[in-house]
Amino acid sequence: MTINFDEAKVLTLVKTFNGTTEDGRKFTITAEWNDFDDWAVTDIDWDGEEGTEDEEEEIEEMFFTHMLN
Repeated sequence: MTINFDEAKVLTLVKTFNGTTEDGRKFTITAEWNDFDDWAVTDIDWDGEEGTEDEEEEIEEMFFTHMLN
């Protein structure tokens, strides 16, 4: 029996990305990538004061602009 470890294929990947708003509030994006749907933001966690819905939409837009280009 053999297993080819050198040619493994990544099917799903979860990463976190740290960020800071213009006014200094910190947040963490949790995003998942898979080989059929590409990237999806699964969570935005704020360190302290929560962001607004508009801020979270802006964060997601910035994330997708970077990751999908």
